[in-house]
Order: sequence, then C-alpha cells, then structure tokens
Amino acid sequence: MPFINDILKVLSIEEEFYQLSHEYKINIKKNFFSELKKKTLGEIICNRIGSRYKHDENENEKTFKKVKDNEVLKKIFNMNYVTFFKRYYMESKKCINLKEYGLENEIVLSEKCKMFNDLIRKNSNIDDNENYIKSIKKCIDKNYIKKNLFKTSK
Repeated sequence: MPFINDILKVLSIEEEFYQLSHEYKINIKKNFFSELKKKTLGEIICNRIGSRYKHDENENEKTFKKVKDNEVLKKIFNMNYVTFFKRYYMESKKCINLKEYGLENEIVLSEKCKMFNDLIRKNSNIDDNENYIKSIKKCIDKNYIKKNLFKTSK
C-alpha cells in the first residue's frame, strides 16, 4: 500500500490505504497465486485489511470508492498486478515517472515503499545469501517473467 499511498500524497489526497490482512499476503497456494496474477491493483487493494487496525475490515474498499474516479488513480488501479511487479517492484527505483498515468512530475517513493532490492538487503545476513538470492530470482523468473513457454532443441 505504500506505493499507492505515496501517489495519494502527491495528488494531495488525504485518504490512505491500509496493509492487507496477513492471510491474504502470505497465501502461496498455486490457484490463489494464478488468480492474483490476473487481478488489477484496484481489485487487490479492496481486500480486507489487517486486524491490527482499528477500522472496519473493508476500510480499503471504502477508500477506493472515494478516490477511484481520479484520472491518475483510475489508470494506476487498472494496472495488472504482474505489470506492477515487473515495472516497479523488480526495478527497485525510488524515483519514478508516472507520466503514462497522467502525472507529469516524477515522484520519490517513501522509505515505507519496499522494493526487490530492499528484500535482498534485508536478508543479506543469511548464511547462504548467494543461493538464497538465486532461489528468489529463479522463483520470480518462473512465476512472473516466463520468457519461454516452450523449450526448443537445437
């Protein structure tokens, strides 16, 4: 949510989105993951928020309904999850250009907005860090990138 919350701030919108429920974020079942890859950011953000917040569990959906008609946000909310993952999370750039969404100036994402490189740094103390990073990248290639669907022999 920090990514979208940073954009809300740039647009001078006071509402904010809360982190999703823990059950939603850690679900690694194959069918859940397949469905997630088909969803837009808007569909994802409307899920139930974490129980640690003193708000209605549907607070993000209420916020979404308030801000969804903003032209910039409408385009961002329509972005596919995989597109977001590849373009922003994997690129790990904290200064991003959202011109294609109608925001003319570059924005600097806050420290709350964690990217792929932050994950690598966070886990740099793991004993077998090199293999850990290779495993993460292999998983990403398999589940997000998938350049070749068929193997060919030469």
